[in-house]
Amino acid sequence: MEQGKALYELGRYKEARDAYKHAIQLNISIAQTYSDQGKALVEKGKALYDLGQYEEACNIFEQAILFYPTNARAYAYQGKAFYELGRYKEARDAYKQAIYHDSSYAQDYIDQVRTLIDKGNTLFEHGYFEEAYVTFELVLLFDPSIIKTYANKVTEFIYKGETLYELGRYEEALVLYEMTILFDNKNKDAFTGKGKTLDRLKRHKEARAAFVVASQLASAKPLSEQNSTWMYKEPFRYE
Repeated sequence: MEQGKALYELGRYKEARDAYKHAIQLNISIAQTYSDQGKALVEKGKALYDLGQYEEACNIFEQAILFYPTNARAYAYQGKAFYELGRYKEARDAYKQAIYHDSSYAQDYIDQVRTLIDKGNTLFEHGYFEEAYVTFELVLLFDPSIIKTYANKVTEFIYKGETLYELGRYEEALVLYEMTILFDNKNKDAFTGKGKTLDRLKRHKEARAAFVVASQLASAKPLSEQNSTWMYKEPFRYE
């Protein structure tokens, strides 16, 4: 145990962990000391997190995990710190580890996802479409499964995109069409709208690419289900 303590004080956490494991095999009562030192590292990281020092906190939580790999609290707080740093994929992975070791941390993960979703919804409702798009991208990065929940947003995105297009607000319309594609990459109307909007912005090569995708999506349907009026009049004039 003394070797484990010494290595711990030197910050050699992996070696300290191995020393403690060996000592615990000889004397099970040592397990409490090992657990307490793991908790102390987490508390050190939490103090840095509370001070807004997220990068430093992440490093401490990493050390805590190295020392005590089954410490769910270390993973959960590492997820929180990664989230604050905008490192959403790493945050997601850390939360998954926390939940694996202690399912009660699932609520923390859900709360973080909801915070991002609420932010995206607020931006969208106030007309900050580009910022909303970026936020929803982050939601999908943080939790790809959320795409099913937001399927009903597609119709709203299309409608608003068409409205902005008719108003001549092409840059904003383009963001809405891109947002639709983010949630439904097989939506023919979204690609058609994107093509029309890019055409108005004189980005003809990109417009043609969007129309090609729209055409491919339309042709995947039986002829009886296709509506020939959807296509832009001259989709390939940009060649």
